[in-house]
Amino acid sequence: MSVPTNPRATEPAGTPVRRGLLVAGMHRSGTSALTRTLSLVGGALAGELAGGVAGDNDLGFWEPVEVVALHDRALASAGSAWDDVSRFPPEWFASEVGVAFAEELAELLRREFAAAPLFAIKDPRLCRLVPLWLGVLPRIGVRGQFVVPLRNPAEVAASLKARNDFPLAKGYLVWLRNVLDAEQATRGQERVFVTYEGLLRDWRAVVDRIGAALDIHWPRLSRTAEAQVEDFLSPELRRQRADWTEIRDRREVPAWAVRAYEALLHLAEDDAGAEVELDAVREELDRADDTYGRALAGMGFRVNEAAARLTTAEAKLAEAASARDAYRGEAERLRGVLTEQQAAQAELQEAVGQLHGQVGELQGALDALNDEILRVLASRDAQQREYEARIAEILGSTSWRFSAPVRGVGRVLQRLRGDGA
Repeated sequence: MSVPTNPRATEPAGTPVRRGLLVAGMHRSGTSALTRTLSLVGGALAGELAGGVAGDNDLGFWEPVEVVALHDRALASAGSAWDDVSRFPPEWFASEVGVAFAEELAELLRREFAAAPLFAIKDPRLCRLVPLWLGVLPRIGVRGQFVVPLRNPAEVAASLKARNDFPLAKGYLVWLRNVLDAEQATRGQERVFVTYEGLLRDWRAVVDRIGAALDIHWPRLSRTAEAQVEDFLSPELRRQRADWTEIRDRREVPAWAVRAYEALLHLAEDDAGAEVELDAVREELDRADDTYGRALAGMGFRVNEAAARLTTAEAKLAEAASARDAYRGEAERLRGVLTEQQAAQAELQEAVGQLHGQVGELQGALDALNDEILRVLASRDAQQREYEARIAEILGSTSWRFSAPVRGVGRVLQRLRGDGA
């Protein structure tokens, strides 16, 4: 651990000192597990945090979304990125662009942590941007303290290969650039080094060590917090494992990575002489960057352009596939509708056929009824003719004529009886 001569010298007089724990560790080095542990024992976190990803930090990244976005934009403004292995241009921090980012960061921190006496922030991109934070924290009355987690670079490289499909050589170089930048930028600051392996093995010892080194009394180191940390931390968080004593001498492990990691382990044990070795590795890395950096940057630029084109093509392909699936879905729907219509048409045709049969039956019954009516009418006409003939025969008979006077007398008598009544 190294401590500044007067860490509060630039803080406003009379302002209560707030602490900001900055987890400045390389990607895949246990920064998420460490930050969550620090939050459970009392370090406040930002309001909006990056969520977990299945198979990759399932339990969450515990990093502020706004800080990550600001860091990405800051790196991009300098022509860099989180996986860049070249030196970050030191002139950027004093440039107008760098100053503008400092103002934005200050406002962000005021908004997020104005009421937090102790807060924790983690983003691996911080390794490259420590000077930006060192210029901002004193201005807002925050005492910046750094926790630097270390992890076997072989495990980090393997993890980057699994997650980002990086070649192992690139994974080692990204690790090397980040840890060297973070170590150099935090010299003279309040800082403490811890290991990811140690955190998983005995988190209480790590928390105690951080508290002792940075003079922090954890406000939430309770039985509840212990249970929560125990529930959160598990050996399964460490998916990549490599025995450093077995792997350090393998050909695929760069000598720079071996020297830097072992120097950092010595530094974690307060061996200040390890800084000399780290400076030597950094100088060699920078000279190599001066020699090969431009060529690598050119190739990287072309690779990034090709990757961007590939991403665009994949997006268009995905869009076309989505449209195709939508068309297929609509075709299936229409086929379903057509099938339903065909079934309905078949049912209708069957009903029409049944109706035709019923109409035929009714027509037959109607024809039979008409025949019966005609027969009855013909029989009635024949009877009528027969009655008329008999009447005519009676009227024309001799007896009808001779009885006419009698019928006349009968009618007279009938009238007379009617009058008498």
